[in-house]
Amino acid sequence: MMFDRLLVPLDGSKSGEVALPFLQRLPLKVGARVVLAQIIEPGAADPGPGFVEESVEFAEGYLRQIAKTLPRAGIVVDTLVRCDRVAESLAAAAEEEGVSLILLATHGRTASDSRPFGGVTEQLIRTSSVPILAVPSLSFAAFQRVPGPPMESILVTTDGSDYADAIVPLAADIAVACTCTVLLLEVIPASGSEYRISSQEAAAEEHLARLSRVFAKRGISTECITERGHPVGGILELARRRNVDLIAMSTHGGAQRTGTVVGSVTQAVLQQAGIPVLMTRTCPAPRRPNDRRKVVRARRGRGG
Repeated sequence: MMFDRLLVPLDGSKSGEVALPFLQRLPLKVGARVVLAQIIEPGAADPGPGFVEESVEFAEGYLRQIAKTLPRAGIVVDTLVRCDRVAESLAAAAEEEGVSLILLATHGRTASDSRPFGGVTEQLIRTSSVPILAVPSLSFAAFQRVPGPPMESILVTTDGSDYADAIVPLAADIAVACTCTVLLLEVIPASGSEYRISSQEAAAEEHLARLSRVFAKRGISTECITERGHPVGGILELARRRNVDLIAMSTHGGAQRTGTVVGSVTQAVLQQAGIPVLMTRTCPAPRRPNDRRKVVRARRGRGG
């Protein structure tokens, strides 16, 4: 996939601008349209006459300045300023503009101790039907030092479910466009009997081998890895050990069953990874008649 339309939300802060240098590393079509957006959310109290008009004017000027600094040639930059609730307005703008990706920083003015990657980001992850590429503010200095090239490696995580595998087509598109190598990871919880864990590992290896064939058909080199432990620790440790450029995961895999807003695994990875995370809420693909997923599920349920 070569992205042709992107929405880049900004809030006027330096931490909100962290995603901008990453534009150089994305596979963009020639003439791709990048929409820089700033949403002004009205406060509870009346700020007085002229406040909204002045805020809009200031935001428009800010976005024009940012547009001039974008380092990549061959793209068309538009700006969008609205007065509304931020997350809802951004989700609506993404749909209206027909964007194929939302690129945003995970730390901005809405970040807090209880919501470390920002309330707006959290709501978008939960509600947007458009894939999201979230870039942590902590990676700002690193990505400023990297003028290119495109990404070289992607870590694709799965828990074996159809929902988790929904990220695979998008990750494959990016890997093809950037000629990346792909690491396929499934982490097996280290709990239960050794027989049960071993059977889960065998099922995971079979599942990853099946996914690797999807990438191989498109000429993408993959490495299948299974780990024992907690999913978050396994994902973060492998990402750091192999120095991957991007983590790709679905927000509706098994982690969603924890009951947290976007899933505890996704939340922890976003908070701690320090590298961009690509997420999708895409529904799982229909099961093919010869799909052996039911067999895999049965195997994982035995033992212990």
